[in-house]
Amino acid sequence: KIVSLTVTEKAYTLDDSTGDLDVSHPLIVHDLENPTSPKSPVGYVVAGLKARKEKGMEPYTVLSCDNLPMNGHLTSRAVTQYAEALDSELADWIKETTSFPSTMVDRITPATTDSDIALLKNDFKIDDAWPVCAEDYTQWVIEDNFTLGRPNWEKHGALMVKDVEPYELMKLRLLNGSHSALAYLSYLAGYEMVDKAMGDDMIYKFVKQYMETVTPSVPEVPGVDLNVYKSVLLERFGNPNVSDQVLRLAEDGSKKMVGFIRGPVTDLLKKGEDTKPIAAAVAGWIRFCSGVDEKGREIEIKDPKAVELKKSADRVRAGDGVAQFLEQFFDKSIAESRFCDEVSHYVDILEKEGAAKLLRKFN
Repeated sequence: KIVSLTVTEKAYTLDDSTGDLDVSHPLIVHDLENPTSPKSPVGYVVAGLKARKEKGMEPYTVLSCDNLPMNGHLTSRAVTQYAEALDSELADWIKETTSFPSTMVDRITPATTDSDIALLKNDFKIDDAWPVCAEDYTQWVIEDNFTLGRPNWEKHGALMVKDVEPYELMKLRLLNGSHSALAYLSYLAGYEMVDKAMGDDMIYKFVKQYMETVTPSVPEVPGVDLNVYKSVLLERFGNPNVSDQVLRLAEDGSKKMVGFIRGPVTDLLKKGEDTKPIAAAVAGWIRFCSGVDEKGREIEIKDPKAVELKKSADRVRAGDGVAQFLEQFFDKSIAESRFCDEVSHYVDILEKEGAAKLLRKFN
């Protein structure tokens, strides 16, 4: 009845500038040429739907659980565009019969470490090669739109709603955006673990100010006090029992920064609101993407656009190119706004004084 996806943002093979399916992506090129042996999640979903149609069966619901803005809409667009490239009749059938509910899933689950494996084995006598560690906090908000029905998920704490967007914007902009904001500057300041970084007053205060700056871009969320939500977020980030790696948060910045930060910047600029902490976070991302830390050590950039990012970041560090960087990885309107001047200012501070000095300017 339901096919759910938890495959990370980049696996949807979307073009960040348009939100459309990237038909030039190697996985999509392969799948269009070999539709019966797909490699991409989109290819698998369409292959399954095609088989259903050919057997006269009703389609399953496609449920995205990844951190994408309105993930149901984006999944629907990717799936139908892929289907159109294969068979227009199949694409029409998918559009008319298949549902793609949006979701918001919130639970911090750090990457599994050797110490996690050893803890289970030594303290609990459980030999598990890949345990999944997570915090106590959990939130799952789901658009109630299912083709063939669904389990009674609300019995186990899920919130079934007509409109997921307010909850999603709250989470993407305050949690995920703040994670990205702290990741690059924290790493440049010498931190490897998130809880240790949050234990540093200058980083804690920067993240708190970042959240306050982003808040005007978050709509009213039914049943949620945003001030309480932000306070809980700060506590969660500092939880040593689910300590996350700063470098893990820094992965796939070309996807995350667009998904979590471009929207708030656009909204805040339209409202004439402050964007300085966000500009500082973007400056940290640019500096990080140069691939060298403040002590001259190499940084491994894990990103599908790592080569383009480094080339653009090097241009910025050479004294030019902030506007080009912002236009390439955000959009032209942001590149032509006052935000560009703010980013340039903070890039200059990072080059001359370092991440710690920049962070302290927000204390």
